[in-house]
Amino acid sequence: MRVFTKASAIFLLLIFTTVFSFAQLEATWTKSLTGNLMWQQVTSYGNYIVCTSSGLSGYDPATGEQLWTRPEFQGIAYEQMEELSGSPLIIINQNNNVSIIDPFSGEVKFTTQDAGLKDLKTKRVLYRANGILIAGTSTEDAPIMLMVDMGTGDVRWKIEEQFGRIVTVNELSDAETLIVTLFNIYKLNSTSGEIIWKNATSAEAEKMANSGMGELFQNFAEKATEGMEFVVRFFPHPNNEVFIVAIEQRNESTTSSGTVMVTYKNIYTAFNIADGERLWEQPIEEDGMIGDLAFYNDGFIIFPNNQNGRSRINYYTMNDAAPQWGKKQNGIPFKGGIYKYMKTEKGYLVVSGKSDNSFLSFLDPEQGILTFEKPVKINGEVVSTIESPKGIVYVTTEEVNVLNITTGEIYMKKPIKSAPYLIEQKDNLLYIFDIKDGILKSLNVDNASVSELSKEELKFEGKEAPNKIEIRDAGIFISS
Repeated sequence: MRVFTKASAIFLLLIFTTVFSFAQLEATWTKSLTGNLMWQQVTSYGNYIVCTSSGLSGYDPATGEQLWTRPEFQGIAYEQMEELSGSPLIIINQNNNVSIIDPFSGEVKFTTQDAGLKDLKTKRVLYRANGILIAGTSTEDAPIMLMVDMGTGDVRWKIEEQFGRIVTVNELSDAETLIVTLFNIYKLNSTSGEIIWKNATSAEAEKMANSGMGELFQNFAEKATEGMEFVVRFFPHPNNEVFIVAIEQRNESTTSSGTVMVTYKNIYTAFNIADGERLWEQPIEEDGMIGDLAFYNDGFIIFPNNQNGRSRINYYTMNDAAPQWGKKQNGIPFKGGIYKYMKTEKGYLVVSGKSDNSFLSFLDPEQGILTFEKPVKINGEVVSTIESPKGIVYVTTEEVNVLNITTGEIYMKKPIKSAPYLIEQKDNLLYIFDIKDGILKSLNVDNASVSELSKEELKFEGKEAPNKIEIRDAGIFISS
């Protein structure tokens, strides 16, 4: 949490410009604490947590009222607390015990000690099931997976088998959850824990499991990959009972001169949600890091992110993964790694990156071709796009402009130099602070016209620079 005691701001009323300087801010409330203050934190959900030598407490940030206190967490280090991703819950790590706490009430929802776990490896909030999926090692050194009721803290069910390292969890419905591990995919009943089906993530993993060496190999692989980050993406079909799992493999090799070379390969496998059967005899393999995937007609398009070389966009049929585009169906060559795409009525805007630059191309999926004569080079990384009658408005980390998707031309010869945090939208207007000119501008998304809303350069105190823009009833507020 950052606390500012002095700030400068500029408030634009579209016609008049007024500059304000704020003096020392006065405290809204004060509170005496029991014990020595260790640390304080405002969570991403707005909970004000304070730790002292006497306990861990939650306070109302507006009034200073103490909402709860837990003496058993006295004096813990700041590094021992973390927020549970995707939820307001907080986690306290104490020696061999991990506790999950509701920051609104202070109630301890779960402890690994009470659940019989000695090692916690996975913790995921499943909102549709109103539960927390926990996985780790039991006190008997056996793998264990269990579901904790988020309301009561009770353990609904547990699974004790060699399920392997969990890499991704996806809720299919209020009652069913899909869990992808290193070697297997599980479809579970979220309420009872019943395994609806289980299948190997690949044909190779299935052969190893059937050979009688599966558990030994799995234990070896688990230890070898401990601490490694796995990139796994889950792509559910919007209309059919099918999903695709993409797994990124990172490989290192050392040259004769001692240089370490890093290469990536991503593997795509399709499954039937109903029974877990794989749809293809062989998976699809692509060079590079995992990019993105778009379902189109009776198949799908893979947008690979091969940052170390040229990428190839290709379209595959869903029933047999047969490639369709490019010379000898090897795909359409593409410059740089693809890190973003946008679907439009006419096709796909494809964004690739190399070094500090990005390149814009347009894909016509009906013909399987890139329509621009050459990619459009722009500055910065594309963070957002808006489709408009004139084409596509794009915002990068450095500039704003409009792309004509028919011709591949840029509307403004000189883009507006700005940053994402200095841009706000209201209706069909983008309000943009031009960093280079120091003035506020508006961009009409419908016709690509630009207007200057402040005629003179806006100046802040000292060497301060603008870092925020807000749309208010009376005008546009820009602050440093």
